[in-house]
Amino acid sequence: MNFAHTDDGCFDDSALLVMGAAFDQACLSLRHLSRDYQTRELLALRIIGAAIRGERDPIRLCSYAMIGFHVDDRPKLMTAQAYLPPSPVCAAVARVA
Repeated sequence: MNFAHTDDGCFDDSALLVMGAAFDQACLSLRHLSRDYQTRELLALRIIGAAIRGERDPIRLCSYAMIGFHVDDRPKLMTAQAYLPPSPVCAAVARVA
């Protein structure tokens, strides 16, 4: 079993996998914001801090990392309506008029 050492402690392989999954999910959730180096560093530091305190649930680690960020996970509504061909009844009325 391998260990990763930090100034405040060390993590085993299973903890590193959970922390990595939480970091990846946080980056995916933040989309374009996670491209910024400072944002990614902040996410990592928050995950490490929570893991040092004993948290091992990837969902909670991700939540701790994203505190203060606004993420709208609702699906985007389409602003343009799709083209629908006229129904046969409408087409018949249009020809008569």
